[in-house]
Amino acid sequence: MLKQIVSLIAVTLIIVGCSTTARKHRADGPIPFRTVLSSTYSLADTAAVYLIDNNAQWTKVWNMAMGRQDPFPNTPEMDFKRDMVLAIFMGHKNAAGYRNEIIDITQKGEKLMVVVKNHHSREGMVLPVVTSPFHIVTIPKGKYKLEVHYGQIDE
Repeated sequence: MLKQIVSLIAVTLIIVGCSTTARKHRADGPIPFRTVLSSTYSLADTAAVYLIDNNAQWTKVWNMAMGRQDPFPNTPEMDFKRDMVLAIFMGHKNAAGYRNEIIDITQKGEKLMVVVKNHHSREGMVLPVVTSPFHIVTIPKGKYKLEVHYGQIDE
């Protein structure tokens, strides 16, 4: 009888532990993210947002981000069983000094609220060149509905 009670308690603790872990992953609040790459030159001619959960999509987005590089860097490996990639492209700009930055990611239910700041530096001499800024980050894997909020900062 004591063995059965101990077994029942052990099974209960395992179930509670599993459900607690699942709740932590789905809890509302800040989502940790890590920058993979942020730069000003890509092949993206229009503004776009990509939420990537597989290698085929990741390769396409990486090629778009790094298309101007010579020699062309290999696509970084991602663990899509654990993570997803979020990529924000600003599109073509006709001057230097532009960049975009993901500054906050918060989950509320299935909504993933992403705050992006678009920066434009007007200090010094601004060269008339075509740029196409982007910011790529990893986030924990999940089922998200993206909601992206943009803000402009003139520096």
